[in-house]
Amino acid sequence: MKERLIDYSLTIKNDNLIPIDTYPNPQFKRDSYYPLNGMWEYYLTKSFNIDKLGQFKPIYVPAAFKSKLSQSKEDISIDDKIVYRKTFSLDKSFIKDLTYLVLLGFDQEADIYLNKQYLGHYIYLNKPVRVLLNDIKEGTNELIIITSDTFKKYLPYGKQSLNPKGMWYTSTEGIYFPLYLESLNKNYIEDFKISTSINELKLEVRCPKKVHVTIKEDDKIIFQSTLKDNKLSYKFNKPHLWDFNDPFLYTLILETDDDLVESYFGLRQVLEKNKIFYLNGKRVFINGLLDQGYYLDGILSIPSYDVYFNDIKNFKDLGFNCLRKHIKLECPYYYYLCDKLGMMVIQDFVNNSKYSYFKETVMPTISLSYQKFALEKRRSFKDRYYFYKQGRNIVHSLKNNPSVIIFTIFNEGWGQFSSNRIYYSFAIRDFDHLYDSTSGWFRKGFSDLNSLHIYFRDIEKVIKRQKQPVFISEFGGYSFVEKECVYNKNNLYTYKGFEIKDSYNEGLYSLYSKVLKNINKLTGVIYTQTVDVEDELNGLYTYDRKHLKINSEELIELFKTLSNYQFDK
Repeated sequence: MKERLIDYSLTIKNDNLIPIDTYPNPQFKRDSYYPLNGMWEYYLTKSFNIDKLGQFKPIYVPAAFKSKLSQSKEDISIDDKIVYRKTFSLDKSFIKDLTYLVLLGFDQEADIYLNKQYLGHYIYLNKPVRVLLNDIKEGTNELIIITSDTFKKYLPYGKQSLNPKGMWYTSTEGIYFPLYLESLNKNYIEDFKISTSINELKLEVRCPKKVHVTIKEDDKIIFQSTLKDNKLSYKFNKPHLWDFNDPFLYTLILETDDDLVESYFGLRQVLEKNKIFYLNGKRVFINGLLDQGYYLDGILSIPSYDVYFNDIKNFKDLGFNCLRKHIKLECPYYYYLCDKLGMMVIQDFVNNSKYSYFKETVMPTISLSYQKFALEKRRSFKDRYYFYKQGRNIVHSLKNNPSVIIFTIFNEGWGQFSSNRIYYSFAIRDFDHLYDSTSGWFRKGFSDLNSLHIYFRDIEKVIKRQKQPVFISEFGGYSFVEKECVYNKNNLYTYKGFEIKDSYNEGLYSLYSKVLKNINKLTGVIYTQTVDVEDELNGLYTYDRKHLKINSEELIELFKTLSNYQFDK
């Protein structure tokens, strides 16, 4: 396993400590919650037999198997299965009609046993996996989860690689997001859908019983009613809108005789006119960062939710108003914090299928004419099926988060197919979000944004050639290397490097000055990136998040000016 040159505290100490056992989804919160995070047992095997278990060793869950956070020091091969085991004890008062095991993230497949009884085979497709536990009992229970990750390319894998280097990172195996139990009565609230404008809430609840709704503004009840057909259209006399400078959230309570769900919503409206972004009827400049969601000692896992809190707050304090979550879905708590702290989110779908560095990165980077030729007809049925399904799952999971404003369907042609049809199938049903169908290049026609990636060209020249306002969905990638804080000293991967920190800051200031100069022709910009990730050293922070490379107050003021730019009406 690769030796780390820098260390990362497993719990960042601050005044806002949020333990990993905190209820993971405040937008759909119940009292029924039994967290299963913590120390488990495990062993590796090529083939599993429930009647012949191996020698178990301790492991921390949730954590990517190869990560320091997992506390496993064992190497794993592509044909290894990880056998996890945990015993736990339940009070009779916890168990109701239906008890579910909920897994928020694992890679890629899992077989699950409860008390030696086989419950089924599951594939993680960027949606929580819910497993009904019919044989759960009062007292001691034994849960066994066997995960396997054979790196099937038709399943979404994002930036993971079995041979990590450059812009490809260490693969994640095992259970890497929290898991828990919840127990419900039969007629529970299954789901709800929120849609908002600048003065109206539309709500649809899926439940076999009539649902009573309460809406609060701060602590004041402003609406209560039992819904007819479990639908609601409610107009506000004095709406308090959500935006990144004032992220106000209303409280929403859904209740039946059998269930109670606590939630929230933000009143906000997202629109596009002539490829320009509008929030609540006002033109807003998207000033964002590419956020890859990798963590030094967790890979795709986090030790506690305060890591999310620190990231979001730190980049908001630097003057940014948006994070593009790059081909990875985070835990629900991440999006709750973006809702609460006021950070807009662009959420990428997660790529699958094979990738060609020459066809999908080199050629479109060096040749503008090559970008016209979309590679859209070479994907298998499995590739297409699983990409579309996980895209649907991502949109469904984030449908009610006010911070989520845009979904990116395809990034730089990775796995791209039928982009016009895919865009249409999502956008025709969704009036609460925008869709960037082809971020970077290989644009075919249908997209809410004129989305380009600009790394090695003069952005002013590229903007000048465009007939529509431009959304630069990736650019920059400047690097300054903090020599004591590199992941792999033998492979420093950068786009444009600076030897001196002051020169690095001056380079960024010059780049963003060009953005400000051309702001009327721009929808927004997404700078690459928040933090260094493994070999890739173009973050504003080092990979351990301890060292900020920016030392210029003028640059931070420029970021804030862009995020709050007042366009002429």
